[in-house]
Amino acid sequence: MSLYDLTADWQQVYDMEDLDAETWADTLESIEGEIKDKAVNIGYVVKNLEADEVALAAEIKRLQDKKKAVVKKKQGLKDYLQSSMYAVGLRKIQSAPFNIRIQKNTKSLTFDNEEQFMKNEFYDNYFIPQPPKLDKKQMLEDLKNGAVIEGVELQQSESLRF
Repeated sequence: MSLYDLTADWQQVYDMEDLDAETWADTLESIEGEIKDKAVNIGYVVKNLEADEVALAAEIKRLQDKKKAVVKKKQGLKDYLQSSMYAVGLRKIQSAPFNIRIQKNTKSLTFDNEEQFMKNEFYDNYFIPQPPKLDKKQMLEDLKNGAVIEGVELQQSESLRF
Protein backbone atom coordinates (compact mmCIF):
# COMPACT_ATOMS: atom_id res chain seq x y z
CA MET A 1 0.00 0.00 0.00
CA SER A 2 1.33 3.46 -0.87
CA LEU A 3 2.07 6.16 1.69
CA TYR A 4 -0.71 8.20 0.11
CA ASP A 5 -3.22 5.35 0.67
CA LEU A 6 -2.00 4.75 4.23
CA THR A 7 -2.38 8.45 5.03
CA ALA A 8 -5.91 8.44 3.59
CA ASP A 9 -6.79 5.30 5.60
CA TRP A 10 -5.42 6.85 8.79
CA GLN A 11 -7.45 10.03 8.21
CA GLN A 12 -10.57 7.98 7.49
CA VAL A 13 -10.20 5.95 10.70
CA TYR A 14 -9.37 9.09 12.67
CA ASP A 15 -12.63 10.69 11.52
CA MET A 16 -14.76 7.61 12.42
CA GLU A 17 -17.08 8.18 15.32
CA ASP A 18 -18.76 4.76 15.45
CA LEU A 19 -15.68 2.78 16.64
CA ASP A 20 -15.04 2.06 20.28
CA ALA A 21 -11.99 3.83 21.72
CA GLU A 22 -9.78 0.72 21.93
CA THR A 23 -10.45 -0.42 18.34
CA TRP A 24 -10.01 3.14 17.11
CA ALA A 25 -6.64 3.54 18.89
CA ASP A 26 -5.39 0.07 17.83
CA THR A 27 -6.32 0.69 14.19
CA LEU A 28 -4.64 4.09 14.15
CA GLU A 29 -1.54 2.63 15.81
CA SER A 30 -1.41 -0.18 13.25
CA ILE A 31 -1.66 2.25 10.34
CA GLU A 32 0.93 4.53 11.99
CA GLY A 33 3.30 1.55 12.20
CA GLU A 34 2.93 0.95 8.46
CA ILE A 35 3.43 4.67 7.79
CA LYS A 36 6.62 4.62 9.90
CA ASP A 37 7.89 1.59 7.95
CA LYS A 38 7.18 3.41 4.68
CA ALA A 39 8.89 6.53 6.02
CA VAL A 40 12.03 4.56 6.89
CA ASN A 41 12.06 2.96 3.44
CA ILE A 42 11.65 6.37 1.82
CA GLY A 43 14.50 7.56 4.04
CA TYR A 44 16.75 4.83 2.61
CA VAL A 45 15.88 5.94 -0.92
CA VAL A 46 16.54 9.60 -0.03
CA LYS A 47 19.91 8.67 1.51
CA ASN A 48 20.85 6.75 -1.66
CA LEU A 49 19.83 9.73 -3.79
CA GLU A 50 21.89 12.05 -1.57
CA ALA A 51 24.91 9.78 -2.08
CA ASP A 52 24.28 9.86 -5.85
CA GLU A 53 24.05 13.65 -5.67
CA VAL A 54 27.44 13.89 -3.93
CA ALA A 55 29.03 11.46 -6.39
CA LEU A 56 27.59 13.35 -9.36
CA ALA A 57 28.80 16.68 -7.97
CA ALA A 58 32.31 15.22 -7.62
CA GLU A 59 32.16 13.84 -11.16
CA ILE A 60 30.94 17.19 -12.51
CA LYS A 61 33.84 18.95 -10.76
CA ARG A 62 36.31 16.39 -12.13
CA LEU A 63 34.98 16.86 -15.66
CA GLN A 64 34.98 20.67 -15.32
CA ASP A 65 38.61 20.54 -14.17
CA LYS A 66 39.45 18.25 -17.10
CA LYS A 67 37.67 20.60 -19.52
CA LYS A 68 39.60 23.56 -18.10
CA ALA A 69 42.88 21.68 -18.65
CA VAL A 70 41.90 20.77 -22.22
CA VAL A 71 40.94 24.38 -23.01
CA LYS A 72 44.23 25.64 -21.53
CA LYS A 73 46.26 23.08 -23.49
CA LYS A 74 44.39 23.92 -26.71
CA GLN A 75 45.01 27.64 -26.25
CA GLY A 76 48.67 27.02 -25.45
CA LEU A 77 49.12 25.04 -28.68
CA LYS A 78 47.33 27.72 -30.71
CA ASP A 79 49.49 30.47 -29.16
CA TYR A 80 52.63 28.39 -29.81
CA LEU A 81 51.69 27.86 -33.47
CA GLN A 82 50.69 31.50 -33.97
CA SER A 83 53.97 32.81 -32.56
CA SER A 84 55.93 30.42 -34.78
CA MET A 85 53.94 31.49 -37.84
CA TYR A 86 54.61 35.17 -36.97
CA ALA A 87 58.32 34.41 -36.51
CA VAL A 88 58.70 32.97 -40.03
CA GLY A 89 56.24 35.35 -41.70
CA LEU A 90 53.51 32.80 -42.48
CA ARG A 91 49.92 34.06 -42.36
CA LYS A 92 48.33 31.08 -44.09
CA ILE A 93 49.01 27.35 -44.33
CA GLN A 94 46.97 25.26 -46.77
CA SER A 95 46.82 21.52 -46.26
CA ALA A 96 44.54 18.61 -47.18
CA PRO A 97 42.76 18.17 -43.83
CA PHE A 98 42.27 21.89 -43.07
CA ASN A 99 43.62 25.35 -43.69
CA ILE A 100 45.32 27.39 -40.99
CA ARG A 101 45.39 31.17 -41.14
CA ILE A 102 45.96 34.15 -38.92
CA GLN A 103 43.04 36.53 -39.24
CA LYS A 104 42.09 39.79 -37.65
CA ASN A 105 39.58 39.56 -34.79
CA THR A 106 36.66 41.91 -34.23
CA LYS A 107 37.70 45.25 -32.81
CA SER A 108 37.41 45.56 -29.04
CA LEU A 109 37.84 48.33 -26.48
CA THR A 110 40.83 48.99 -24.29
CA PHE A 111 40.95 51.71 -21.64
CA ASP A 112 43.93 53.63 -20.33
CA ASN A 113 42.07 53.96 -17.02
CA GLU A 114 38.52 52.60 -16.94
CA GLU A 115 37.78 53.91 -13.44
CA GLN A 116 38.75 57.44 -14.47
CA PHE A 117 36.62 57.13 -17.61
CA MET A 118 33.60 56.10 -15.53
CA LYS A 119 33.92 59.26 -13.41
CA ASN A 120 33.70 61.55 -16.46
CA GLU A 121 30.11 62.84 -16.67
CA PHE A 122 30.62 63.72 -20.36
CA TYR A 123 30.31 60.01 -21.18
CA ASP A 124 27.09 59.28 -19.23
CA ASN A 125 25.37 58.11 -22.42
CA TYR A 126 27.63 55.03 -22.42
CA PHE A 127 26.28 53.71 -19.14
CA ILE A 128 23.56 51.07 -19.05
CA PRO A 129 20.99 51.88 -16.36
CA GLN A 130 20.61 49.11 -13.80
CA PRO A 131 17.46 48.50 -11.77
CA PRO A 132 17.93 48.88 -8.01
CA LYS A 133 18.50 45.63 -6.14
CA LEU A 134 17.28 44.91 -2.61
CA ASP A 135 19.86 43.97 0.00
CA LYS A 136 17.82 41.07 1.38
CA LYS A 137 20.62 39.94 3.70
CA GLN A 138 20.60 43.34 5.40
CA MET A 139 16.79 43.33 5.57
CA LEU A 140 16.85 39.87 7.19
CA GLU A 141 19.45 41.01 9.70
CA ASP A 142 17.46 44.15 10.53
CA LEU A 143 14.21 42.20 11.00
CA LYS A 144 15.98 39.67 13.24
CA ASN A 145 17.20 42.61 15.34
CA GLY A 146 13.66 43.91 15.81
CA ALA A 147 13.31 46.43 12.98
CA VAL A 148 9.88 46.88 11.40
CA ILE A 149 9.79 47.08 7.61
CA GLU A 150 6.33 47.70 6.20
CA GLY A 151 5.21 44.91 3.86
CA VAL A 152 8.02 42.56 4.90
CA GLU A 153 8.00 39.91 7.60
CA LEU A 154 10.18 37.06 8.75
CA GLN A 155 8.93 33.65 7.69
CA GLN A 156 9.92 30.36 9.30
CA SER A 157 9.44 27.30 7.12
CA GLU A 158 9.98 23.63 7.85
CA SER A 159 11.68 20.86 5.92
CA LEU A 160 12.26 17.16 6.31
CA ARG A 161 15.66 16.02 7.65
CA PHE A 162 17.18 12.54 7.72
